[in-house]
Amino acid sequence: VEILLNSGITHEQLERFGLEYRFISRYLLGTLKLEEMWKKLNTAIHQFSKRQMTFFRNMEKNGIQIYWIPEGKLESALDLIKLN
Repeated sequence: VEILLNSGITHEQLERFGLEYRFISRYLLGTLKLEEMWKKLNTAIHQFSKRQMTFFRNMEKNGIQIYWIPEGKLESALDLIKLN
């Protein structure tokens, strides 16, 4: 994040890059302490993943088929791509 800031990216831009960039940027600005940054980041990631799962479950309820691929099963993903 410091490299991005040194290359001309602003803290405002980092807010839009993603959760990790947002919270690390706030830490570097001094608006969050290190421990607080980690706690808030982990909470935000957890909340985001819950919203994401709700989104996908609603898609399934609406008849949109989602192919859930187990972690580490690259071959399964490639097989699905070939079929579709």
